[in-house]
Amino acid sequence: MTPAQWVRVKEIFWNAREKPKAERDAFVNDACSDPSLRQAIQELLEAEGAPILESPVAGILAAPARPATIGRYRIVRLLGQGGMGAVYEAEQDTPRRAVALNHSRVAAALRTRIAGARTLAPSRHSADL
Repeated sequence: MTPAQWVRVKEIFWNAREKPKAERDAFVNDACSDPSLRQAIQELLEAEGAPILESPVAGILAAPARPATIGRYRIVRLLGQGGMGAVYEAEQDTPRRAVALNHSRVAAALRTRIAGARTLAPSRHSADL
């Protein structure tokens, strides 16, 4: 989606939100002739009413099991956690020392998605040939 298309999607979405639910589909169909943009707007409208625990954000906010390691740090114990992540007592090997490690669930989820996209990119490119 181009920046101009995204501006159009947001504009129609915000205007559709003002309409009664029974009129939204007709409004979106009249306001937007591009099927892919219409679909994006409909998905936004549907997601808006979904409870937070049923949305994709719930997977990010769910409490993960304590990892044994994070990067080059060995996790000793959980010090505290909140909505955005957790703080662990950890041991660093080089130099050997105890550290407090702040682990953001949102950042970890984004790194996972980016890594997955990088893994898929070569296969998508090969398929295009």
